[in-house]
Amino acid sequence: MSNKVSLSFTLALMLPIASFAQSVNTKFLIDTTISIMKSVSISTDTVDWTERKNQMLQRTTGGDDSTDLQNAFGFLYQSLNDAHGALRYKNKRYGWSPAMPPVDDSLENEFKKGDFVKTQFLSDKIGYLRIPSMAHEFRDSLVKHLNDSLCYLLNRKIKGLVIDLRLNGGGSMTPMILGVQQLLGEGTVAGFTTNQGRVIVHLTKNGIYYDSSQKLSFKPTCVTDASRLPVVLLTSFETASSGECLLISFVGRPNTLVIGIPTQGMTSALSWMKVSEEARIGVATAYVNDRSGKVYKGALQPDLYINTVNKMNDIQHDPKVLAAVRWLKTQ
Repeated sequence: MSNKVSLSFTLALMLPIASFAQSVNTKFLIDTTISIMKSVSISTDTVDWTERKNQMLQRTTGGDDSTDLQNAFGFLYQSLNDAHGALRYKNKRYGWSPAMPPVDDSLENEFKKGDFVKTQFLSDKIGYLRIPSMAHEFRDSLVKHLNDSLCYLLNRKIKGLVIDLRLNGGGSMTPMILGVQQLLGEGTVAGFTTNQGRVIVHLTKNGIYYDSSQKLSFKPTCVTDASRLPVVLLTSFETASSGECLLISFVGRPNTLVIGIPTQGMTSALSWMKVSEEARIGVATAYVNDRSGKVYKGALQPDLYINTVNKMNDIQHDPKVLAAVRWLKTQ
């Protein structure tokens, strides 16, 4: 193909051969995935899916299925700027991840301890609340535990609150948002933009709704209006997916500041579709938007950028926590 004299002839010979270079299984997974994405993807109107499929096929060799799938689906998700979705096939993930900064030792050590809510009192009646990742299958118990922890702080008449999302890599947004309902108040707190329009996420006294459909019901632990309580949210690059959705629910709330570094940028809502008995494809079918309707397609930027070393095991002296306390004292 490098011979310029016979380039057009060589291409004419090579193209039919390339189209049969994939294994039957790999080609099936690519064909079916593109068909699904063309129907339901949030990007369906902005992508030439026939061209995208051909580009995926050109990245396969007919050799090792695992290598071919990573080459093809890594390209697909990178071309969509989607680090959230992936092909899951035979217990393996095939997708794309952007370059990630190293996780500092403090965050890494806390991750090893598992996901748990943590409360603490800081100086001058300022509370600290760590909200971790939350699994969908345990959402009923998780929302109660989170709300119990928040009410423990609110009942002691705190004057401000630091919410730590540095270890929140996602899971289910419903228990996270519903678990801090006293801070967000009733009404619209977020939404999703789909190909069919906008879905409103709103809170009532008895649960969280997507438009008129109740997603989770819960009787709050305490009846306290803390919707104007000064709040600082802390972020890291590990803040992702549903953790970012929780952060977005605070956008537009009064007396609120975000401190830290940009989040990971997984602000799409995924739907998992069956490709075969062994394969599922994660398709971005919506983007999250805040209460004003602003759509988020990437990382969330902090109001105050601070990229110092974290001290998760010494919260009282953590630089980001100290900056949060200083701001809260001015409110």
